[in-house]
Amino acid sequence: MSAALSWKPIRVGVAYCSPACGGGCTYAEYLAAIKKGDALAAKCGPGYTRRVHENLGWHFCAEFKSIRVYQHTSKNFWASVNGLYSGSASTPKQAIANAIQAARFHRDQITALLRGLEAA
Repeated sequence: MSAALSWKPIRVGVAYCSPACGGGCTYAEYLAAIKKGDALAAKCGPGYTRRVHENLGWHFCAEFKSIRVYQHTSKNFWASVNGLYSGSASTPKQAIANAIQAARFHRDQITALLRGLEAA
């Protein structure tokens, strides 16, 4: 049985990468992800903070409670509620609203279903 590789990044020269990743990630990419994550969190609104993670490169998102917001391009944002309900839009706030709307739609469908079952 082999030992599990660590996801703790190690900085060696310009590299800043976890042994489990092995993607050749750099410290400059890490700093850029932090900057972009902070900017995205500010666009999302009060309470949102950046989250930076590594997986064959440094990635960022903004999060608040069970909502995560990702930026794919300057005009393409994707949000998820609890990883189950999602929405996309050209602004982060609209992507968040779309994801919440999807969650509410499913809540209403489940509520109606349960009421029907209880009435039976």
